Amino acid sequence: MPCGCQLFFQMSDCRRRVREVPDYPWWTRCGVRLPTGVVTGKQMAPAGYLGFVYLITAPNGMKYVGKKLFLSARRRKPLKGQKRNRRDHVESDWHKYFGSSNELQAELKRVGLRGWKREILHLCKSKWEMAYVELKEQLARDALLSDVYWNSIIHVRLNQPPRELRERAEFWL
Repeated sequence: MPCGCQLFFQMSDCRRRVREVPDYPWWTRCGVRLPTGVVTGKQMAPAGYLGFVYLITAPNGMKYVGKKLFLSARRRKPLKGQKRNRRDHVESDWHKYFGSSNELQAELKRVGLRGWKREILHLCKSKWEMAYVELKEQLARDALLSDVYWNSIIHVRLNQPPRELRERAEFWL
């Protein structure tokens, strides 16, 4: 068996096949690794949360702040006799996600997966909260002006927060 890969079994066609999955650096929260599922071996998304704001640190010390959804919407054709498209929510690629920065992707391709650190800074319950917390983190870390960060643009559009967030005092601290 090759080392450096997680092996897990996938049942199909009544045969057991072994599929190799590259060793992606685990997502951590407060220095602790997120729990993994017993069957799949993949990290599980925390219940009740829509997404997270993260910090990725490269082996050379460069960093990237971003946000990612645990689930993504998928449109399917309408059922026979219906006109409206169906919408499903499927798990996104958050397990192996490394940000949308072109410089970060080029560094990842050049260096490989070893030595990268991926940490979840905040777990969020709404898209509004994710956008706000990502903006807050980027401004607090001075990500646009610092040479340490790959963040090259901050593009956010926010309305007033939802009522339940306005009433939560700990959110604004």
